[in-house]
Amino acid sequence: AWHVIRTYIKGNSVDLDDFMDPETYREFPEKQKSVTQEIFELVHREVWENWYRPLNRDFWDDQDLTRAVLHAITESELNDTFDGHSVVFCDEAQDFTRNDLRLILRLSTFSRRRLTPDLLNRIPFAFAGDPFQTLNPTGFDWKRTKENLYTIIRDQLDKREKPKLEFNFKELTFNYRSRESIVQLGNFIHLLRGIVFEKTDLQPQNTWRDAPSDIPTFFDVDTEIAQTHLRRQETDVIIVPCHEGEELEYVKNDPFLKTFALSKDDNQLMTRDVLSPMRAKGQEFDRVVLYKFGDACIQDIQYQKLLLL
Repeated sequence: AWHVIRTYIKGNSVDLDDFMDPETYREFPEKQKSVTQEIFELVHREVWENWYRPLNRDFWDDQDLTRAVLHAITESELNDTFDGHSVVFCDEAQDFTRNDLRLILRLSTFSRRRLTPDLLNRIPFAFAGDPFQTLNPTGFDWKRTKENLYTIIRDQLDKREKPKLEFNFKELTFNYRSRESIVQLGNFIHLLRGIVFEKTDLQPQNTWRDAPSDIPTFFDVDTEIAQTHLRRQETDVIIVPCHEGEELEYVKNDPFLKTFALSKDDNQLMTRDVLSPMRAKGQEFDRVVLYKFGDACIQDIQYQKLLLL
């Protein structure tokens, strides 16, 4: 629902009072759609009209900020005080909406210049993103992102009908953060994912570090030795398969974790670090325990099959 709201309903139009409706989405180019017409209409009716839009009258999200700045630029409120930047670098590019791209391009001083065709390919923009961190439920599509970039750059920097514009795309193959054993584990997981989803273009990452490291090890949580050591290793960070803020509830419902990770009154976690993936994201730990992610995956698959039936 959030993907539909930010990418289509709010992320396409610069006008503060203009939002994409089902009819407009129906006429949207098919190759730039990531959800079906039925899904769009469902989100528009049940989530946008019935809940989010009334809430949005009192609160702003990131797309409101983007639209407000674009509107100010359009109304020439910022043009007299902001000359733009010669070079623009952007991270997390996998989730940029069209309005985000419009704003980013307006940050460039070249958006205020009349450019000849031979200069278009030399505009200094750099975009970096991780396709595995996208908000898009159907996954990151570089082709769709490139088409959006092409359209916005063409509309803002070049008014010819058929400009030639090439992008210098470079896939980054090195993992700079993790050691070799962790990178290999990640490669193995992505290999399994690629087999399941028939991804034929996946390539393994290479590790930048060459220092020796401990090898990730699988333990059966139901064995006595695994439970004994997990209780004793108080410095270990336990990452559990739940959403942010649901850690306490997860521990309460787990027969093993609740025996040592809860306070006596069961109202709070003990000093042990039990984190959801979102709480752990961006942090670095000496050692972590990934707890029952396999079980959660199996349960989720069974639930999805039940929904399909």
